[in-house]
Amino acid sequence: MSSSALGIAVLVFSASTVFLWGAMLMLREVGAHAGARYRAGVSETAEAAWLRITPEQLLALSLLSAFALVLPVVILFPFWLLALFAGMVGLGIPPTLLRLAKRRRDARFGEQLV
Repeated sequence: MSSSALGIAVLVFSASTVFLWGAMLMLREVGAHAGARYRAGVSETAEAAWLRITPEQLLALSLLSAFALVLPVVILFPFWLLALFAGMVGLGIPPTLLRLAKRRRDARFGEQLV
């Protein structure tokens, strides 16, 4: 890997890290009502799935998964619309997995009752 490619990779990583840090700060300041609704929904879903995960942990996992999908897309394909799509998909992965775990738990519980 040439030094210019390494420099670009470091620059992209640094910019992404600063962006994620800023996004975390902005999300922390999101309205109290929306934040309370989000926390209540995540807490109810996690409890129903018998998982011990806090809303803050789920948010951090969502941001990490978005970053993990965006970084390779940005490095391999300099197409920002594709990177934006990958980030949106990454944000949705942890909440989707949480809902799937809840459905599995509900199905097992229903099977026990029959």
